[in-house]
Amino acid sequence: KITEFFKDNNYYEIPFYVKKDTTVNVNTTEINVKFDGFEIMDGDFVSNQPTILFELNYSNNFPVGDTTAVVFALDNKRVYTSKMNVDYDTINKTISYIYEPKMEDGQHYLKVTGKPDIITDNSFGIDKLFTVSNKLKAVDIYNFPNPVSDETDFTFRLAKVPESLDIKIYTIAGRLIKIFELQSYELKTDINKVHWNLRDEDGDKIANGVYLYKVILRDQDKVEHYTQKLAIVR
Repeated sequence: KITEFFKDNNYYEIPFYVKKDTTVNVNTTEINVKFDGFEIMDGDFVSNQPTILFELNYSNNFPVGDTTAVVFALDNKRVYTSKMNVDYDTINKTISYIYEPKMEDGQHYLKVTGKPDIITDNSFGIDKLFTVSNKLKAVDIYNFPNPVSDETDFTFRLAKVPESLDIKIYTIAGRLIKIFELQSYELKTDINKVHWNLRDEDGDKIANGVYLYKVILRDQDKVEHYTQKLAIVR
């Protein structure tokens, strides 16, 4: 037996086998879209001048230099990549397209398709129907869970971001026990959530019972308010 003080000059032969990766399809091209950093569902509210980000993950045989390979359309009118900011990442095989349109109130339709002779994957594409509204309003206002025992989330959808939004919680007798004051930078178009731990302004737990809460929107000289009920049951 020989004791070696340095082993980094030794040579070893170890056979190994590389198994084919079947989890990733290198021939698949996919595209996703976000509005102001968020994914949307059909019918959601979108700001009238959103930042729309398309992220394309392309396959090995995708013609990166062909600007007609992917077709973008807004309200059935083609949007050319010359109106977008385009960033290429050839290492990760991704292309980012940023589009910032100005849109009027109403429903809008976004469609993305692939050129048939280039992208043959039938699942490729985007179809989004969304709403733009400059009205000061909130819809789908509720808290969940309700009834509540420990904590709850106030949820609402905004047609546009107001200058400020308050949530005021009252006893049935009309005493104000809790208030949330939110500014525009804390809100976003469409779905918003505000968490409540069922404690009042003094930090004390709220007793069982039925309470009222008002959601108040303010924008310039306009004010809109909505009233709902919640129940605390422990």
